[in-house]
Amino acid sequence: MDQGCTFLKGLLYTMKTKLFKTLAIFGLSFIAWNCSSDPASPPEQNSEALATGKPALEVDQACWMIPTTTNIYLIVPNATAIYVVTDEHSIPVGFYDVATGVIVDNAGAPILSNVDLTTLAIVNPDKTISYADGSKATIDGKTLLLPGGIDPNAPLSGTSTVTSSASIPSTLSSSSVATPTSATAISSSSQQAEPASSSSKPAESGKIGSITYTGSLNQTVGKGNSISTVKFSGVNSHPSRQSWNLWSINDSDCKYDESAKTFTISGTVSKDIAAGELTETWILDGTPVTLTVNVTDGSSTTKKSSSSQKEEKSSSSTAKSSSAQTATSSAATTTTSSASTPSGTSAKSKLKYISGGKSGSGFASRYWDCCKPHCSWPEHAHGNYSKQCTNKGTKESTDWGGGSICSGGGLMTCTSQIPVVIDDSLAYAFAAVPAADGGSCGKCYALEFTGRGKYETKKNHTSLKGKVLVVMTTNIGGDVQQGQFDVMIPGGGVGLFNGCSSMGWGSQGEQYGGLLSKCENSVGTAGNVYKKRVDCLTEECGKAFANDAKAKEGCLFLATWMEGAGNPSHTYKEVECPAELKARY
Repeated sequence: MDQGCTFLKGLLYTMKTKLFKTLAIFGLSFIAWNCSSDPASPPEQNSEALATGKPALEVDQACWMIPTTTNIYLIVPNATAIYVVTDEHSIPVGFYDVATGVIVDNAGAPILSNVDLTTLAIVNPDKTISYADGSKATIDGKTLLLPGGIDPNAPLSGTSTVTSSASIPSTLSSSSVATPTSATAISSSSQQAEPASSSSKPAESGKIGSITYTGSLNQTVGKGNSISTVKFSGVNSHPSRQSWNLWSINDSDCKYDESAKTFTISGTVSKDIAAGELTETWILDGTPVTLTVNVTDGSSTTKKSSSSQKEEKSSSSTAKSSSAQTATSSAATTTTSSASTPSGTSAKSKLKYISGGKSGSGFASRYWDCCKPHCSWPEHAHGNYSKQCTNKGTKESTDWGGGSICSGGGLMTCTSQIPVVIDDSLAYAFAAVPAADGGSCGKCYALEFTGRGKYETKKNHTSLKGKVLVVMTTNIGGDVQQGQFDVMIPGGGVGLFNGCSSMGWGSQGEQYGGLLSKCENSVGTAGNVYKKRVDCLTEECGKAFANDAKAKEGCLFLATWMEGAGNPSHTYKEVECPAELKARY
């Protein structure tokens, strides 16, 4: 009996010490938080708590907490794969990418990397903090649960484990919480412990906060087969979908019964989806719930145990989506260069990077304004002229001093400067760079896509991961940021200047973002967003360039090779210009 008391007291002391260290070091008990779907609460809302020194924890939904040696960050779940990150005053300071585990500030600069949600403490709406080891305490230090979920008030004659009412995401494991000490390594997957289990078979039922479920949250499913239905009970509001990695499982497959307070997930894994482990997350009453599916090439459907979640693999290099195939077959196919690399050889490996050349990160926007390129003017080209054309962009001209169609002249962009596909993972295009880089005429940069988007991350963006687009500079933009490359794609939007009115084309969509922005607005975010956007863009390209096969071919590049992804993020490095681009420049 005495040994049992000593053991429990030791656990209690350890858990309280951990909590109070967090509170004392970072002043947590003097902060009023408002971690919600709209975290932009002004600091003055916290003034009373700061003045009185009383804890005033006000949380509208469960949020992950990261205390570092200098700051406290809160990760706010929402209905996308990019979460808002706030400081301790609920002021947005950046974003967390679920796919990469990286937190960036509002300018896109990395703050923390390797952030593993499964190891983080959870701030709950009931003014409690839950830890990944199963312990739980109130904000003022009162012990509610010991590590392992042990009730501190349970009889000592046996072990008594209670189910926490905390809104803990289903991705949390039994590993202990890691308190970060640097801005470069939050946690390591090697620190994660296997969940305690009497067998390797995953649980067929369980409880997540106040929500119970039946069915496995970890499944192995062959392509073209149905997943096993998972049913959640005690769901008080209609769930929202956070990601679209398993895009063939549609909203119509996932039913919410308001009267019964139940939500069921079912559906079939597409034959066109890439093999590998994919995760899909829904938000149930503010709690992220994740279904992990290991997609196999076989036809059998089995279940597997998974102690940790892996980063989603890009499907772009292994399997073409059905929507992309539809786009290719239903309209003109984007040009494939005769310089395509033989099968089994990586075309990307042949790129020659310039030692000491410019590099960085940013994103790729799109435009096609038909104007005479900046690098076609003598004062900018310095003898290295970019092509310019007349006759609706089809006839090259050497009248370098002639005026642009955008200012009453007759010279414009040549439609031969549309993007060129080399293979599934490499393509070439032309682009505008920031006005400050006006001396970059004829320079080339390899943009490698990260699988994220600047403003959102959808299946369209994750499908781009690892692809490389080599761009050659022909233009500048006064509204183009450092790290941004405004890629020339017909139908990409006219931007600040519109010289396309004489081309005889149809509607060019939104002024900024063109036909894809029009499609993003029209198809919304419900259902199979990937397919809807690609199909819509394919249709719009066909209508806008019905009388111009070359421009239509360039427009479809955005629907096929670019996967219909808007403003994808990339890293870039300066490279020697490929011969194909030099010939078109």
